[in-house]
Amino acid sequence: MKTRFGWAAFVAVWVAMTGLAQQRLDLCDYEPPETRIRFGTLAFEYEHEEDPRTPGPDRSAGELRLSTGELVDRKDFGYNLSGRGTFALRNVQLSNVLVEVTAGLRRYIVEEQSWFAFGSSRFRLDSGKPQPGLSFQAGLGYGRFYDVTPLAKAKEIEEWLLRSGAAPASLSRETVLAVAKEIERKEEYPSSTEQLQAIVRLIEAAGTRTLDRWAVLNIERILSRSMDQRYCGWSVRWGLDYTLLELTGQASQLALLLTGDMALALPPSHQVVLRGSLSGPYYIWEHYDLELEAKLDYRLGQDITFLTEYDLTTYQRPGQAPLGQQSAKFDLRFHLGRVDVVLQVAFTKLAEMETWTQKIRLSVEASLW
Repeated sequence: MKTRFGWAAFVAVWVAMTGLAQQRLDLCDYEPPETRIRFGTLAFEYEHEEDPRTPGPDRSAGELRLSTGELVDRKDFGYNLSGRGTFALRNVQLSNVLVEVTAGLRRYIVEEQSWFAFGSSRFRLDSGKPQPGLSFQAGLGYGRFYDVTPLAKAKEIEEWLLRSGAAPASLSRETVLAVAKEIERKEEYPSSTEQLQAIVRLIEAAGTRTLDRWAVLNIERILSRSMDQRYCGWSVRWGLDYTLLELTGQASQLALLLTGDMALALPPSHQVVLRGSLSGPYYIWEHYDLELEAKLDYRLGQDITFLTEYDLTTYQRPGQAPLGQQSAKFDLRFHLGRVDVVLQVAFTKLAEMETWTQKIRLSVEASLW
């Protein structure tokens, strides 16, 4: 009797846990048929730098940055195009100009699967270098990325409704997914007001009470916020990198290329991004460029976000000691509509140095589209 009861209890617990797992809706389970990311930002930054190796303040300077781009990923192909311009100011004068334009195309070998062939190019112009830089990349890869922002906002709407008491219970999995689908269809609505009304009707039809004006305004606030996109997925690429023009004026060269990217957004308030790149000639153990990057984006409140980033760059050349630098940045972002005010503390260390350089930056970023 005890044995039968024990097995029955085990089966009941297992069934209950399986049911909960099926009801659980993680952001990274969301795979929209098309991912389209467009961004445009304009930022101005003021920087105060203090180097511990020299007495007193060392530098006060400004920087104007313009960034724009678009990424599209569908079942059979994808492309990306981005541009970045940086205009450095010192003593109210233009001291340096940096322009970078990248373009890439990927074609999935089998539709609905993740194997793809890719080709890309990058153009760079630095007023402090003797010539422009131009390089081309091509090869094979595996993996996909998805923009899961619609589901992140749908889950955030659900959480706010529960906290505020506007909804007596959690929304069903089907309702949350339906809200995410409506958020995803933003471009199909003539106006944001019509999209908001459709989402409110979906929530009210799910059995919750009629939403008052305060609840509708908070849903509208969540929908309109554009500074906290969420992504999931990973990809690995390997191929060849041909540098036709080198910024330093060196001769053209062909290199092996290996890159990896991963993004995680398990709760709506978190975003983790990892990137890595390794390139070099066939004797890559003696001659290589290595770049690693890790980012954590954590929303502290409705209008405050904390972001931390770590970067490692290493250059190895035959017969020489490795060179490069490490940097760690800590941002506190205050969201004011489509404008961010950013307070940043940054630490940088060159490979040949023993001490870290400290920087305090204050910048303003505006989302153009």
